[in-house]
Formats: sequence, C-alpha cells, structure tokens
Amino acid sequence: MSKRKIILFELNEVPWRVMKDYCEKHPDTFLAKNIKKCFKYETVTPDQGHLSPWITWPTLHRGVDGTKHHIHDFNQDMTDANKNYPSVWEILQKKGISTGVCGSMHSSPPPKNFREYSFFIPDPFAATKDAHPEYIEPFQDFNLQMSRESARNVSGGLNMKAGTKVIMTAPKLGLRPSTFVELGMHVINERRKPWVKTRRRTYQMVLAFDVFMKQLKNTKPEFCTFFTNHVASSMHRYWLQHIRRIMITSTLKKIGLKLIRTKFILPWAYSVAFLKKLPSLLTTILNTFWLLQAVWGRQALLPSK
Repeated sequence: MSKRKIILFELNEVPWRVMKDYCEKHPDTFLAKNIKKCFKYETVTPDQGHLSPWITWPTLHRGVDGTKHHIHDFNQDMTDANKNYPSVWEILQKKGISTGVCGSMHSSPPPKNFREYSFFIPDPFAATKDAHPEYIEPFQDFNLQMSRESARNVSGGLNMKAGTKVIMTAPKLGLRPSTFVELGMHVINERRKPWVKTRRRTYQMVLAFDVFMKQLKNTKPEFCTFFTNHVASSMHRYWLQHIRRIMITSTLKKIGLKLIRTKFILPWAYSVAFLKKLPSLLTTILNTFWLLQAVWGRQALLPSK
C-alpha cells in the first residue's frame, strides 16, 4: 500500500464566512462541490497581542506560540527558533521524508540544506532570489520585485528585464501558454480600466501556482506546502464593503419586521423604494464616518510644529 501524501494548502486570512459566500454564489466550482465532503475544524491560536499572520503561521508550522518561537517579522534571525522549534518541513526533511516548500511564510531565509528538498521556493518577501531547483530563480527574482513594488498599492509598471528572463525559462518553469494569454488580456484591460491593476496580486499567485504544479508533478514529494495571499489582498479592500451591505440589509429587515409587528413603523417607511435606498444611504454615511475617523487618527499621530 502506497503512503498517503500531503499538500498543505495555506490560504491566508480567509474566514469560513467568505468561503461559504463564494460557494453559494458559485455552486458549480470544484471548491463548492467538494468542500461538503471534507472534514472541517475551527482552531484557536494561543498567540497573544495583535493577531498577525506573520506570527500565526510560524505558530502552526512550529507547534508553539509566539511567546516561544518569537517570530514576528520577515527575514529576521531565526537561529534560535530553528534550533529549538524547527518548522514542520525541516523536521520531515531531516526524517528522510521528501518535502517541498512553495511560498510558506518565514520560509526565508531558506535552510542551509534547501537544495536537498524536492523543491524550495521561499516566501515572496525573501531578501534573496535563492530557490531550488536553480532554474526557478529568475521567476523568484521577478516575484520578489513585484511584491516589493506593490507592497501597499499595486504598481502599474512592469520590470521588463526580470520579466524577459521568466519568459525565456517559461516552459521549464511550467508556465502555461493560457496563463500568458490571460495575463496579456489583463494588461490590455488595465489600459482601459486602470482600477483593475489591483488584480495583479491575484495573477502573481496564478504564475506561482503554475510553477508549483510543475514541481509537484516532477518530484511528487510526500509532503509539500503552497501559500497564497491572493484572496486576502483583495478581501481587505472590498469584502468589508460587501459585509456592511449584508449586515445593514439584514438589520433593516429585522427592524422592519419588529416595527411592523408592534405597529410603531410609519406608513411611508413601507415604501419598497425607500427600503432599497436606505442600505446604500447608511453605507455612505458609515463610510464617511470611518474615513473621517481614519483621517483624525492619522492627524493625531503627526508631530506638532
């Protein structure tokens, strides 16, 4: 009987509410069809202070909380943490289990023996382009530059030198022609609709997944990881707006029903048109309030003359 192999798919900062919403809206997708067959567990992180993926992921990977592993930032010295609480991929690799890593948080700097892994592609915040196999390094270099240039707001530029190296090694990397066609269409679309450039982070993960799949098929490791932040990078900007609408609409319906039952609601409030416009109106008011609050908070941090 063959050994069961494991892919640790690390979908960063996506709560079940988002997953459920997606599956309800897209019932024919692979995820929607198969998630019902899966075992699902809700876990609790013991980390203290600010909830941060920079801390929580090493807690998962190392089996101890932040008060012990003391990892809280990218590219920090992890000598003590690696010695006392090694990551799951280090433990498995040392036990002779074939292991691959792709983008997992704090996988950089890579271990000294990273070329002994089936494949090793450090996180997109690494200080160097080191990767294994070595022919992946042009892609990693391009990936790192894209991450740095679009750290907060997505850059509209393209590093042609780094991009050309990726194109030259595309077949070996596993980048599909369909991926390039899709990317080309997206760049053209950016010229017509500049706001869609925010989706570049998503395409960055599409490229990374092509590379990962090629390595997965070539090496067939017993354990491997793949980290992606493409949902969270969009969710942080747009999901809250979607949630507000759902919450406001739901609250209005509940209030409306309660008032109708107690006969305290005014006759004009029954207007369907008014009820449809009210969520949008309240959302605008709330957005304005949160914007002013953010501005006031920022001004409070400015030094006085």
